[in-house]
Amino acid sequence: MEKYEFVSVASSLLFDGDRIQTLMSREVPMPNRKSDGSRFTQTEIDAVWKKGVYLSGEGETEHRKDKCGAIIQYDKYDDQSSSLGWEIDHINPVSKGGKDDITNLQPLKRENNRRKGDKYPWTVWDC
Repeated sequence: MEKYEFVSVASSLLFDGDRIQTLMSREVPMPNRKSDGSRFTQTEIDAVWKKGVYLSGEGETEHRKDKCGAIIQYDKYDDQSSSLGWEIDHINPVSKGGKDDITNLQPLKRENNRRKGDKYPWTVWDC
């Protein structure tokens, strides 16, 4: 009898785990992804890149600064091993109702995006 109760409980836990996983994937997407978990398109990446602070004397697509003042490099998008790597951040996090609209996206150095997490509102003073 205990064996069957254990199996029943395990099945319920697995079901609950799947349900929780599904909710989490909608509410807390992986970093650098859209709210549905898909990757940003090249057009979206380019539009977000242009929101970075332009550095005088730099090529249009070479280096910029994120909101925290960290230098990022265009071709290091989603490069986790580079010190100039950057990600697309939801200014108002998806978990708090933020959308994938360009007005809610910004380029952030990977480390700054991790530090920000789901904080909102968030300012340069939080960097």
